[in-house]
Parts: sequence; C-alpha cells; structure tokens
Amino acid sequence: MGEGQVPERFPGCKFRRLLRKLQRLYELKHRGWDVDNELEETENGLAEHLREESRKIIFWTRTSNLEKGEKCNSFFFKNVHLAQTPLVELQDSEGNLASEHYGELYLPKSSARSQVDCFLKNIPKTLGQEERQGLNAPFTLAELHLSAMTSKRGNTPGSDGHPVELYVKLWDLIGPDLLDLYEEMVGKGSMRQSLRKGMITLLYKQKGEKEDLKNWRPISLLNVDYKILVKAMANHLKKEIETIVHTDPSCVIPG
Repeated sequence: MGEGQVPERFPGCKFRRLLRKLQRLYELKHRGWDVDNELEETENGLAEHLREESRKIIFWTRTSNLEKGEKCNSFFFKNVHLAQTPLVELQDSEGNLASEHYGELYLPKSSARSQVDCFLKNIPKTLGQEERQGLNAPFTLAELHLSAMTSKRGNTPGSDGHPVELYVKLWDLIGPDLLDLYEEMVGKGSMRQSLRKGMITLLYKQKGEKEDLKNWRPISLLNVDYKILVKAMANHLKKEIETIVHTDPSCVIPG
C-alpha cells in the first residue's frame, strides 16, 4: 500500500474510489473515448457495493442495542437470526402465492377511451393557448437539476442501484445526458424500458403471522432517472393546476 492510501476496510473508502473512477470515466466518455464497457462494469460494481453496504446497515441497525447494554443472551441472538431469515412463500386467506396475487393486482386494466373523452368534455375549465404552450414547453437543464436536488435522500434505489445522491454528486456530467434522453423520449412518445421498470418488494407490518399476505405492505422501487422526470413534470403542472382545479381540494393543490 502506497503512502497516504487509506485501507479498503475503512467505511466509505471503496465508495469514494468507485465514485472517483466513475466520474473520471464519464469525463473520458464526453471527450470521445470508448469506455462504455469499463463504465458499465464500474456502475455495476458501485451498485453492488451500495447494496452490500445497505445490507450491513440494516443488520447493524437491528442489533445496535447490543452496544447499549442489552445482554447477549440466546433469546436476543435468536431474534437477530429470525430478522435475517428469508421468507420464500407468502399466502393470502385463499392460499394464493404472493407472486400470483400481486401479478393479478398489477395487471393493466382496460379502459374505454370514449368514456374518458365524454368525462373530459364536461369539465367546465380549460387551459388557454398560453397555458398549453407553457405545459408543452421542453424541459430545461435547470428544471431537471431542481428536480434532482429536491428529491428525497436516503431512499432505496431501483433496479439499477443508483441512488439520488449519485445523480446530485455527478450532475454536471449526468444532467446533459438526462436532458437529451428525456427530449428523445418526448419526441418518440414513449419511455425507455428501464424507466418503465419497477421492483415490487414487501415490507412486514411488524404484526401478525409472517406467512399471511395481509401482514405485508407492497412498495415499488423505481429508478431515480424516472423519479427526476416525474418530479419535473409535476413541477410543470403546478404552474397551471389552479387554472383547471378548484382550490378547495387540498389533496392536489400545493399549500
């Protein structure tokens, strides 16, 4: 080990090393270098490192009271072991597997376009030409940056493993590419597959039998590039929402 180098075992050392390497590769890519393979390998390495660190944090959070005077008896370690024991099958009251249950729950629902059009025609308030132009205006880099900066930190990332903190840290390099990506999708009228992909995971409600499906809460883990886009779209809508929605419904009007 060279002078001044920090041992890998120290917390954060590997993360900083991978982050610096990723930033350097992005810079080389912008200069025209062919580093796609190494860039993908580094991104995957960073994602795996973050997943591993998350598992460690979850474990040590659950066992932190060991350092606060709790006796290390067999009962306590049994609880720690149970907390880490994976559950391979869940059933609802009718005996359906969880995968089947949520597979049916999240199936696309058909809708009659004519009924939707009929409903929209009866809405008394409509947008004027100026408001429509404002909503249809392309995103700016500043809008996307604001969306990233105001996103909630510390959330579990989506399938690509990239947290919002990574986007904020490397915004000068990632931001312009994101803007190009969103403009391309708007032009085509469809999102890329990675932005339409979510991972559904179940959180135990800390009560009842773990085998019972009703005692678990489903959440969808979405990639941050999708969240940034959605937040930017919501900020666009905020500018004109009071034009067509009355101020009484507090659930949709900011403030």
